[in-house]
Amino acid sequence: MLPGVEPRDRYGRLLAHLYLPDGRLAAEELVRSGLGFALAVGRNNGLADCLFAAESETRLKRERLWRQSPIAAADVSRAGFAVVRGRVTRMTATRRGLYVDLDDHLALFLPQVLANEVRGQNWRKGQFLEARGWVIDRLRRQGRLSVGQQRWLLKVTQKYHLQSH
Repeated sequence: MLPGVEPRDRYGRLLAHLYLPDGRLAAEELVRSGLGFALAVGRNNGLADCLFAAESETRLKRERLWRQSPIAAADVSRAGFAVVRGRVTRMTATRRGLYVDLDDHLALFLPQVLANEVRGQNWRKGQFLEARGWVIDRLRRQGRLSVGQQRWLLKVTQKYHLQSH
C-alpha cells in the first residue's frame, strides 16, 4: 500500500494505492477489466495517466461497465456517479467557475481553477463533451430551480474527468 499525497479525504477515509502481492496496482487491474472507472481524486492524481490508459482498451471493446457508459446527458434521471456525453447547448461564466449545459438537461460545473486550465480548448455550441463524476439532483437538494437552471448537475473536479470530442 502506498499512501496518497493527501492521505485522507474530507470524511477521514484513508486514501492510498493498493498493490497486489505480485506487485500489480489493484485499481489498474479493476479498471483494465472493466470493473471500475478511472478517477483522479484531489491531489492524488499521480497515477491518473496510468489508470486512464488502462481503461481505454476495455472501453473501446465496450465490455462490462462500458456496455452502458457513457450515458447521454439527456438520459440522466438520477443522482450518483456517471460518465455522461452530450452536446454543449449553453455556457455561462460566473465568478466561481463555468457552467456548461449539455443537451439542455444537465449542467457541468467547472470551478474557476479548472475552467482556466481548459479555457484554450475553445468549446462551442453543438460540440460533444464527455464528463465523469457525481451527478447531483438540484431540485431535490434546493426544492426549486432558478430560471434556466438545469435540474441535474455534475461537478467536474479534475481535467482528467473531462474530454471534448
